[in-house]
Amino acid sequence: MSELLEELTVIIFSRGREKQLEKSIGYWATLDIRLLVVHNTDKPIEMSYEKQKVEYVVVEDSYAVRCKIASENIQTPFSIICSDDEFFLPSSLESMLKEFQKDKSLVSVGAQSMAISKYGPRISAKFIYRNLLDYRNLSSLPSSRIQKHFYQDNMSFNGAMYRVLRTESMIQLLSLFYRCQSISTPYIFEVTGEIAVTLLGPSKYINEIFWLRNWIEPPINKKNWNRRIYFHNWWEEEIYKVERENWVKNLGNFSLNLITTNEIDNLLGKIYLKRKNSELHEFNSTKKTNVHIPIAVKFFLRKILLPKSLPNSLEQEFLLIKASDVKFDKQEVMNAIRYIIN
Repeated sequence: MSELLEELTVIIFSRGREKQLEKSIGYWATLDIRLLVVHNTDKPIEMSYEKQKVEYVVVEDSYAVRCKIASENIQTPFSIICSDDEFFLPSSLESMLKEFQKDKSLVSVGAQSMAISKYGPRISAKFIYRNLLDYRNLSSLPSSRIQKHFYQDNMSFNGAMYRVLRTESMIQLLSLFYRCQSISTPYIFEVTGEIAVTLLGPSKYINEIFWLRNWIEPPINKKNWNRRIYFHNWWEEEIYKVERENWVKNLGNFSLNLITTNEIDNLLGKIYLKRKNSELHEFNSTKKTNVHIPIAVKFFLRKILLPKSLPNSLEQEFLLIKASDVKFDKQEVMNAIRYIIN
């Protein structure tokens, strides 16, 4: 492993999903990258990896509380949050860390993403979040960074909490997450992360694939992690009024002397409207039809009748990504995909 990667900690928050988490720990252990796992489980994993590189902590508590625990256990100058069923590529992480050496003002560095999915027998890939190509948000003024990130028409809000951060900023982010522990919608962490990381300092994205998103594994949905409470529902409904007021107060304390109260109010209104549009679209697109057709049958029908409508194969998408001048290490990608699909 390079000396640069020695300065990075990958943080995984997991709830249950022991088999998935074991695969993830195995992936990072083979790369010899420092890993901090905070696991909410009553079936702890028996660790067989070098303690120096893999720190495994069992905390049967909320995501917010586990964020607080993680903030107290990071020992490296840089850190990044990773889902327990998704994977980052080591060469791209190294490239991201090099950006901090080039520009000491940077607080966070991101890179490009590829989603891995399965449709019938076909494993497919999709280059996602194209709006983040050549993304730069380098102003020293927090209000200017907010304007650039949230007020451009082509910007969608995704992934700020999954950038490499300087650890002092990561600790601030995780501490803010801790103060979200009484909020009913799990999407509060996405929204809070997007605001906080933008406020914390300048950022940029490099044009390399670093993040392989897992669109095969279904997301966690529990009574106290209810994905059916979308952010816009939470924002609108009267029963969540006290939660909203406390959240806005915490954001105000976090952003003190960075942006004005009026700017916060305008920003939250903007986020609400954008989230509502995207969440309603997601809800409508995932509605189940009355007629259930097995996915294998759908695949072969489309292959015969509408072959161009099938999702791209891995090789097809790799060619499209290269045509966009986005770099990736194919061997690393294929290695990570094996962990996703096996």
